[in-house]
Amino acid sequence: MRAIASVVVCLVLSTTLFAQQLAQKPQQQQHSRVIKQAPTTCPNDPVLATDGRTSNYDQIYANPQYYLINVKAGHAYAVEIWDDSDATAGIAPTILVLQGDCQTPIAVSDTTAMEPDLHGGFAKRVSWVQNSDATLNVELGNPDPNNSYVYNIRVTDLTLHSPRWSTVAGFSTHYGLLNNTSVAISGVLTLTSVTTQQTYLTTINVPAHSEVFVAIPSDKFNVPVGQYGFADFQFAGSPGAITADGYFQTVSNGIFSIAPTTFGPVNYQH
Repeated sequence: MRAIASVVVCLVLSTTLFAQQLAQKPQQQQHSRVIKQAPTTCPNDPVLATDGRTSNYDQIYANPQYYLINVKAGHAYAVEIWDDSDATAGIAPTILVLQGDCQTPIAVSDTTAMEPDLHGGFAKRVSWVQNSDATLNVELGNPDPNNSYVYNIRVTDLTLHSPRWSTVAGFSTHYGLLNNTSVAISGVLTLTSVTTQQTYLTTINVPAHSEVFVAIPSDKFNVPVGQYGFADFQFAGSPGAITADGYFQTVSNGIFSIAPTTFGPVNYQH
């Protein structure tokens, strides 16, 4: 009986210790994050990928900090910074996108309040359409002289891409662009013809919480029959602001045919 009692006591103690260890694990994981700091000099900054991946737990003090990004012509980008760990202080960071000289800022739009809305805390978003290939520097500033902040940062390529449009064999192509935000968005829809290496483009204005449809060929796109290619839509906004889709249609021998084509974020695979 004593042996059985000893075994029971050991099992109870082991179970209790195991439960305590499980209860402690989340706390250990919570405090195991690595907090780092970006350089306070420009250039020679760490490179950020422009595919929307997040760099977590960087810390900023009073001095500006810098990152480097490589951007491409005909693409649109958004830089976002937000603090999801400190109490809201009503102080927003500053973001400047500088040319390679680390001094000359490029023109950007403040889209902090565009859905998903970041305003009210230590957070900010800027976006722009890039006209040429370039290496740029992102400068972050902290206007609070008394406190540092731990933040996340990401750079997202906002460009939407469709791998196919066609006017071959009687087909026409139809795109829909849905604005998911409460702010009107203006962008450029560019068609690239693989057949002739020619580009066709037009400005598309999408009202807030509304949708615009585009047909190819149409009065907006006077594309000859017998061509095919790919399309891009560039706009200054926020990630997820525009949802797009598309389809082909044709009528042959009295039979109406329709087939879908994709139109989504250029880096959706990430």
